[in-house]
Amino acid sequence: MVFYTLKYTKKENTDGGASFCLSRVVFPFLLLLLIFTTYSCKKEESVPPPIVEVISPEDNQNILLPDEVRLHLEIKSEKRIKFVQVSFVNYDNATLFEPVSWYFDTTHVEIDENVQLGLIPQGFFSPYFMHVTVIGGAGTHTYFHQIKLTNPETKYKGLYVTTRPAINQSKVYFYEPDFSERVFASIEGEYVASTTADFKDYFYLITTQPGKLFAFSHDDAELIWSKTPELPNPEYTTLKYANFTIFSATKNGRIKSYHALTGNTNIVSTQLHDSIPHHVQATSDHILGEFEAKNSNSNLLVLFYRGTGTVARKRPLNYDVADIQIGKYGFNFLIFGNESQNALVGTYNPLGNFITNVKKIEAGLIRQVEKYDADRFFLNIDNSIYLYNYAEGFNKLIREFSEEVVAFKYEPVNSVLFVAFEQRVEVYSYPANQLLHQQNIPYRVKSIDVRIGY
Repeated sequence: MVFYTLKYTKKENTDGGASFCLSRVVFPFLLLLLIFTTYSCKKEESVPPPIVEVISPEDNQNILLPDEVRLHLEIKSEKRIKFVQVSFVNYDNATLFEPVSWYFDTTHVEIDENVQLGLIPQGFFSPYFMHVTVIGGAGTHTYFHQIKLTNPETKYKGLYVTTRPAINQSKVYFYEPDFSERVFASIEGEYVASTTADFKDYFYLITTQPGKLFAFSHDDAELIWSKTPELPNPEYTTLKYANFTIFSATKNGRIKSYHALTGNTNIVSTQLHDSIPHHVQATSDHILGEFEAKNSNSNLLVLFYRGTGTVARKRPLNYDVADIQIGKYGFNFLIFGNESQNALVGTYNPLGNFITNVKKIEAGLIRQVEKYDADRFFLNIDNSIYLYNYAEGFNKLIREFSEEVVAFKYEPVNSVLFVAFEQRVEVYSYPANQLLHQQNIPYRVKSIDVRIGY
């Protein structure tokens, strides 16, 4: 390396003037500068990223869903690996299924596990990738491994309608695609909530007085397993299905999860004795619950570690929660709620324990939320159905009704909306918004659930 400096030299020209000349000058401090520069460059050299070898699934392997998929990866790093997450995403990096995560403290990791994949949700288009995130001493690095995912030919297989024939009684009717009717189950207890499992032909229901959680198979309406909430206050408050897991909450201030098919207990959360959970949602790392304080009207968001059920974070909430949905990329939560006379939605970040990107929906109060695709949600607001685009903050009126909408569901195979009233269900095409069918129901309707199969 050669340094130059401009030195003034008094030199007589023939014309009697003076001139500048460029001379090579070496100063002692330049040697020190060179040494410092060389040292700094070496110090700033980046650590090589981890090497990730995906053994299974193979590159561009075609997977017919739903299926159990073998994940076999080997990861090597010069620095210690702390965390690895595998998720399945589309071209927009939107998460298709619940990610899986592992924690380590080593430089060499081998993962060889089977994971259950459901069906590709409505509105998530190819190409698809297995997205691997590695966090450790070498920093955060992501890798994309292209695969082919294919849904089977799905079919609409009918509608569950839960009714209240009498006090402390619940009766579930099932309507075939041609709307032929049969009694599916008669249960003692007041209806609280119900859901179906993704393409597993299971129907779940929770009741109070007495409090009980039921899991039925569809074909013969056989009771496969059931649970009873613990004393005192043995009452269930909510029910949620997510990735082969059933989550339930009780007035005792506790959230539990069960394997959807076997009923085996997976997680028991830390108990909050002074609060009642009303809504619950889960990602691969966390369970988020909305709790109401027993001695006041204040609400609280409580985040639990999914692996242990212990409390990770808490934060107060100044509005009522209508529903909690998973965010577009699989790790954040969307909080739909009501404040004063308007609805709103915001993104809860579990790592920072804050809510951001809050948007008001100036149409009324939300009563029910149904996911349409990664960015859009159907909303029941004051007995009208809207399609809300969270990314754009745009709310589109689909149809308004003159009587109370008890419940509604979107059926993606035929793109129809089922709208339930006190003693009937109406079926509308979407987006044409035409009335296709009207079905009278024998008793007061409490809820409806769509059955999809293949």
